[in-house]
Amino acid sequence: MNQNQNQNPVRIIAYPESPAANDPARQDPRNPNALERRNNIAGIGGPRTTVRDQFVRAGLDWGVVTAPARIANDIGPDGEPVVDFGGGIIEGRRIVVREDKMSADGALGIVSDRYRPIQNLALADALDRGIRAAQQAGNAAAAGVGGAVTAGTWNGGRRVYCRLDLGGQEVAGCDPVRRHAIVTAAHDGTGSVKVTPVSIRLFCANQIPSIAKKGLRLRHTGTDLAAGIGRIVEALAAAAAEGAETWRRFEALARAGVDSRWVSHYFHQNAARTLGPVGLAAFAAGEPAANAPAEDRRRWNAAHRQVMQRAAEFAERYHQIGSIGHQPGGIAPTLQGTRWHALQAVTESHEYAAGGTPESRTEGTNGAHKAAALDLAEAVAV
Repeated sequence: MNQNQNQNPVRIIAYPESPAANDPARQDPRNPNALERRNNIAGIGGPRTTVRDQFVRAGLDWGVVTAPARIANDIGPDGEPVVDFGGGIIEGRRIVVREDKMSADGALGIVSDRYRPIQNLALADALDRGIRAAQQAGNAAAAGVGGAVTAGTWNGGRRVYCRLDLGGQEVAGCDPVRRHAIVTAAHDGTGSVKVTPVSIRLFCANQIPSIAKKGLRLRHTGTDLAAGIGRIVEALAAAAAEGAETWRRFEALARAGVDSRWVSHYFHQNAARTLGPVGLAAFAAGEPAANAPAEDRRRWNAAHRQVMQRAAEFAERYHQIGSIGHQPGGIAPTLQGTRWHALQAVTESHEYAAGGTPESRTEGTNGAHKAAALDLAEAVAV
């Protein structure tokens, strides 16, 4: 891919060599008590409890039922059909409704008549049994699975989730990272129960998701959760094992020093990943020739501007977290000017771009961008 690095290059500050171990500048100025309070508020710290307890605390002790899907027999002021239970029945389809909201407000989605809901508390109990079985298993990775740290809903209850603790360590002995497995279940017919491992840098609650190679998939077509305990244990063990492998990758990035040329190239590579298919194709082809069609020039200019803007945002974040004493997400002096530093600049930028929606930080495009940033941090060479 032609990254057009020579045009309007992003300004990158080259950091000096890391301080010696006995240099006072190496000492991290951040307050561990403030860090703990912040992460408890963010929902990634605090006590480990059972999944059922977290579900009850989060108000997820409601069930779902299916009802006949009917054609709406009314039109609202905006011209859209009003979702209700009147009108003719749609053959082969059912509507999923929350038991605590048996009205249009509680409608979660339209599914096939083969769909069998997985109840929230039944899922919680199955996960608790799976966690206990994993902790008792001979597999070292499975034995490291801890309790739940939080639970909640996305999109009005259409999806529910919980975070399971997989332990944590400090990158290079100074940058704490916690590993979680996020278990999600969809009530709107858009997916199955699944497990997504994530690694969270605690100083900024920045998380990088990745899909476990043997992720859990329980479909809503007559699934027997009791019979699926073995699969749950396997999925949790896979998530824990992948977390350990991710940790080794983090440590390697923390040891890899980089110069400003590498960082600039890395930021442009990540920025190009944010383009849509049309823009990416235009940017990858390089700047059009002088006699190229005007539409080709327009597409390239638009893609180029977007790449430069995003790369500049990454660079700004790189400078910001590289400032000693910056709160709350500063990089320790010993990690400045490393691939780990550059990775955090990109993933934090994506994290902030996701806004306040927890789902967007691990699912969909935003999560994919952050997972790709980790791969690029290892692969990019200049």
